[in-house]
Amino acid sequence: KSKPAKPLFRAWSPAPEPIEPERKPPSETQLRKVKSGLSRKELNDYRRGLMQKRAEILGDMMGLANEVRTDSGDQISPEHMADIGSSNFEQEFTLGLVESERKMLQEIDEALLRIQRGTYGVCLERAVPIGKARLDANPWAKYCIEAVREKERRGEI
Repeated sequence: KSKPAKPLFRAWSPAPEPIEPERKPPSETQLRKVKSGLSRKELNDYRRGLMQKRAEILGDMMGLANEVRTDSGDQISPEHMADIGSSNFEQEFTLGLVESERKMLQEIDEALLRIQRGTYGVCLERAVPIGKARLDANPWAKYCIEAVREKERRGEI
């Protein structure tokens, strides 16, 4: 009896990427136990800054919404197709700005809620304090810089 011929080349497949175990986000109780290192005065300063930014964004959104309403009522003659295209582009651009502002407003509201719950300044993924420099630059930050870098590496942000 003859043996089956051995293949000249063995099929090669790359080693599978190591799969990191899914980390369960820390519970609110766990987050509250972490000391952010922020004083009551600092928390009040962040709260005031967030409220000020919130009011600013709401004002911007109202202005942009009024602009969209006003622009959509303009009467453009059909023979000016370039004008119609420009108007549509401006309206789409403004709507994109409104959406961006809406997301920022949501981030700020979540940060204000974390201040109220006693979890502000604590990374929601790693349950470690968020650096003061990061909070100064981005007061609505919910992740420490290490967690953000990891999320960027995984393509989540």
